Amino acid sequence: MQFRKIDEHKIHSIISQEEMSQKGIQIEDFLDHRDKTEAFLREILAEAKYELNLAEDMGRCFRVQMAVMPEGGVSIVFSGEDHGINGGKLSRLGK
Repeated sequence: MQFRKIDEHKIHSIISQEEMSQKGIQIEDFLDHRDKTEAFLREILAEAKYELNLAEDMGRCFRVQMAVMPEGGVSIVFSGEDHGINGGKLSRLGK
């Protein structure tokens, strides 16, 4: 697996088809929204945080963008909360 920090709130991960298979997940599992897909994504995020030595508190909610690569692996971008931006937007909505 390859991990790269994009910024304070984004992590990019590349996972090969073989690595996914070793973890017991296939591309089709992402389409079914199964519990094991969520568990897989949480595991990958935890590994990325560890590998990149990132703070645990990147937020509680994440957006996930995934692209299937030609050789069958996946490219995943995890986008965490940006409290400064979200807080400002929520403050304006409250007014």
